[in-house]
Amino acid sequence: MRRKKAPGKASAMQEPKVQADIAQGLREGRWRTGPQFAAWIKETHGIELCSTQTCYWLKKAGAALKVPRPVHTKKR
Repeated sequence: MRRKKAPGKASAMQEPKVQADIAQGLREGRWRTGPQFAAWIKETHGIELCSTQTCYWLKKAGAALKVPRPVHTKKR
């Protein structure tokens, strides 16, 4: 059986130019936080993202957290 791709509008984030700009920005270390990335993408490409979309697209582009998440002191 073959699955058909669901109909719908493609995301503006999937455009090759946008993806190339994100990859270049990650190589340069242009953003340190998700909100900085969201502000840049809105200013540069006019794409407005919520916080969950910001994390999704950064992770999909290959970004990783540079600072570990906080851990409770009694857990150590």
